[in-house]
Amino acid sequence: MSRDPGSGISSRVVALATVFALAAACADGSAPGSSSRGDATTGGATGDPRPVESADAAAADAAGLAARVTARLDALPARTSLYARHLPTGREIAIRADEPMNALSVIKIPVMVLAYRDAEAGTLDLDERYRIRPEDLRRGSGLLQTFAPGLEPTWRDLVTQMIITSDNTATDIMIARVGQERVNGMLSELGYGQTRLRATTGDLFRRVWVMADPANAALSQLAQRDC
Repeated sequence: MSRDPGSGISSRVVALATVFALAAACADGSAPGSSSRGDATTGGATGDPRPVESADAAAADAAGLAARVTARLDALPARTSLYARHLPTGREIAIRADEPMNALSVIKIPVMVLAYRDAEAGTLDLDERYRIRPEDLRRGSGLLQTFAPGLEPTWRDLVTQMIITSDNTATDIMIARVGQERVNGMLSELGYGQTRLRATTGDLFRRVWVMADPANAALSQLAQRDC
């Protein structure tokens, strides 16, 4: 099973409802996931069977946890998938984890990574300022849409807002700055076979509005920014 974490179409995206489901499933104190490599030890020279029994118990516990989480996910009126790893033990839980899913704002993370890579390479000055234009504004999440055009944040400010407040205005400005194809090229180089930045947030919202009413395709670019 691959571990391809998230994309414009991607896998392993955990919605907030999924997190709640996992938390509820763990309420009995069980650790998430399957048995770790460390659990699969043998008794060594002493022949003590207890480590093997412990591994069997961990495997049974992991199967029980997966069943409980699956039941909660399947009860939701949504298409769901989950991948989680318990970092201290390496134990994992994967439910439909390789099914392609829309990553929504998770895809903003590789945009940030590429921006910082460019800064390290000297091709992006994070202290340089960008003047926000009316056509840059995006609805949805974020604070920059609430300010009048003409605001001049630094590139660092834009990256920060893209991540901290999931700002869609900042996201599309940064995508234009670093390049959509370059983001996808970096993801490919890093081994993310399915994870891709498919569209800007503005493009995504416009597609939704056109799906809702094909007449919206005739909206001007200025009007479309209000979606």
